[in-house]
Amino acid sequence: MTTRCTASRTARTRLLDWGREICGDLATADRREWLCTNGLGGFASGTVAGGLARRYHGLLVAALQPPLGRTLVVAKLEEDVEYGGAGHALSTNRWADGTVAPHGYRDLERFRLEGTTPVWTYACADALLEKRVWMEPGANTTYVTYRVLRAAGPLTLTLRALVNYRDYHATTRSDGWRMGVTAVTGGLRVVAFEGAHAVSILAPGAEARAEHTWYRGFALARAHARGLDAEDDHLHAGTLRTTLGPGAALTVVISTEAAPSTDGEAAWTRRAAHEADLLARCTAAWPGAVQAPAWIRHLVLAADQFVARRPLPDEPAGMTVIAGYPWFGDWGRDTMIALPGLALTTGRPELAARVLRTFARFVDRGMLPNRFPDGSDAPEYNTADATLWWIEAIRATHAATGDLGLLKELWPVLESVVEWHRRGARHGIGEDPGDGLLRAGEPGVQVTWMDARVGDSVVTPRIGKPVEINALWYNALAAMAGFARALERPHDPWEAAAERVRRSFARFWCEAAGYCYDVVDGPDGDDAALRRDRRLAAREPAAARAAAPRGRRLCAPPADVVRAAQPRARPSGVLRVLPRRAAGAGRCLSPGHGVGLAARTVRAGPRARVRRSRRSARVARADAPPPRRLRRRLDRGDLRRRRAVPAARLPGAGVERRGDAPGVAGARRRNTAAWRPPSYVPPLVDPIPRGRPVRPHCQAVIAVRCKFRLDRWFQYSLLFQQMLKEAGQEKHAQICGDSATGGPAPPGAVSPRPRLGGEYRRPPGQPNRGFGGPLQARRARANHGG
Repeated sequence: MTTRCTASRTARTRLLDWGREICGDLATADRREWLCTNGLGGFASGTVAGGLARRYHGLLVAALQPPLGRTLVVAKLEEDVEYGGAGHALSTNRWADGTVAPHGYRDLERFRLEGTTPVWTYACADALLEKRVWMEPGANTTYVTYRVLRAAGPLTLTLRALVNYRDYHATTRSDGWRMGVTAVTGGLRVVAFEGAHAVSILAPGAEARAEHTWYRGFALARAHARGLDAEDDHLHAGTLRTTLGPGAALTVVISTEAAPSTDGEAAWTRRAAHEADLLARCTAAWPGAVQAPAWIRHLVLAADQFVARRPLPDEPAGMTVIAGYPWFGDWGRDTMIALPGLALTTGRPELAARVLRTFARFVDRGMLPNRFPDGSDAPEYNTADATLWWIEAIRATHAATGDLGLLKELWPVLESVVEWHRRGARHGIGEDPGDGLLRAGEPGVQVTWMDARVGDSVVTPRIGKPVEINALWYNALAAMAGFARALERPHDPWEAAAERVRRSFARFWCEAAGYCYDVVDGPDGDDAALRRDRRLAAREPAAARAAAPRGRRLCAPPADVVRAAQPRARPSGVLRVLPRRAAGAGRCLSPGHGVGLAARTVRAGPRARVRRSRRSARVARADAPPPRRLRRRLDRGDLRRRRAVPAARLPGAGVERRGDAPGVAGARRRNTAAWRPPSYVPPLVDPIPRGRPVRPHCQAVIAVRCKFRLDRWFQYSLLFQQMLKEAGQEKHAQICGDSATGGPAPPGAVSPRPRLGGEYRRPPGQPNRGFGGPLQARRARANHGG
């Protein structure tokens, strides 16, 4: 019993687990990418197929000046296996001339993710070789372990190390570049040029031989798709060679550290303990995490990948948040927006406090930096909202922890921030003394989150008083009043300032449009453009309560949402959750219901057609029947006879599913309430709370486009199995003279309906799918010796 539970728990933690259907297709495997990080801003990344598709792909992109200074030092290891007298090249490379060589993805049996660690399993004849990659937390060190899972004899592994030393945004042309490569005890040492960090490639127990050969013309498919330079060169700096028996392992250590640990087992234990600690912290903060699905635990581990160190002279333990991999550094706005979810929700409040203290060191003239550019010590202060998001992150941290020490430490900085905003900061950011709202922006500078820029031209200037900036401003003043009360300081002035902004915020309401202006008091007047900024304004805790006039919405409904008193309009290819019905209910679903069967969704019962206008959406003719064209499309897309199935007999009560013959999906549904087809994934939470009436506009929508192919594949595989079975029956009939028509399938058997049977006759009006006639003819010839 214990073994079974442990295996089940292990299976739930493996969210991504792909076989040859993914790994054996180069186009598919090359589009799936993996990422490992080290908590310094450094990372390792690549594709499932094992090739290089971006200039950012490599086994070690070291953050030499954490969290920046990212430098690609080792691109990959070219792997060759000799086993049973045959050679197997496990690498995959695309070249500039359009060729692919070698084709290692063809030997890739499986790829899975264990925590944040990518694991490959290669099949070389009857041998299985496992490869896994991870990084040491807090060090520019990558570990690559090869382990023989199964073999009938010894296996020889040869690794060719391809190195580089370039900025991770660039590409390399060899042009006679000669690096210093020396063989050392247990591996190789590479120095790209004088003054560069030494790179160690160590493999205790392997034979190391120094080389110096440039591999030119690696094709970077993803870079080419982005219109970037898509050709790169890497240096073959040395070769590692060893022989492994069944169960033996080899660990390769790639590092820019002075003395990296070469004990692979100990390094893996440290990595596993680090991830276990993260999950334990989340469980302590949220007891429901124990029963949470596997993807929740993966999100907790993925959140840690964005956390990085930013040591400062007066704050060696400084921390920050990477805005995104692989090409972003740390940005002020992104850090503060993400901080509550990355730190507070995952049970790491001390991390949130360290990040807030770190960024407080960079406050200058009342502003937080927008970003920290690579290769520069001077931050860029072109943001109107990063500082206000910082105040909101402080409010959220104090609300979660009640840490008065943090408030006392940051209170002088908070006061100076508000004072600078009232007096006037950079780029036209300042309070309007007339109404208390915050203005921002000047020509040629982007200061809001819509910061796209082409040359010297700002795509969306938004000069004036943006709606989300003033929602954040009101939220900041309300938070300051709360901080003052917590610290027993005068709070009336802060409350009065917040109340003034709340009253002035009514200016944003556009009566004609029915939603808020995006910008007021701009150079060309008020801007009523429909953008998502009002949604940012609506999410602020204080602004959400006071933003819009009573009875009005702060923002317009999205295009696919019908007004509250009407049913929700659903996009194509999705399922909706039906209200629960008592067992035995006589209601039937229309024929053809199912996962992704039609381009448009079918409702059970009367179909309501929704017509939208620019300002409103309304439901018309709720009693109209489904259109005939949709019914014809369903008939063409399905391969089996239609049949209405009572809703109470469908698997998963409350979820709309296929209403075809129940035996086709894998087993008969009669008296099998717990049955689920292979492509069915139960909802994470109960979508319809018991005992609560569900209105049409509150019904949940589940997107299941990705299930369609799996469901179809399963159906076709069953049909193919049935065809093979009937072919065997025909052969038996030829030899023994028996009837080729098989008997009925026993209850619960995995068998389609007798769609392919010899005696089946298509009912009137049913389209011919091209299966019955030929099979009947072949069967007739077999029975008569033809």
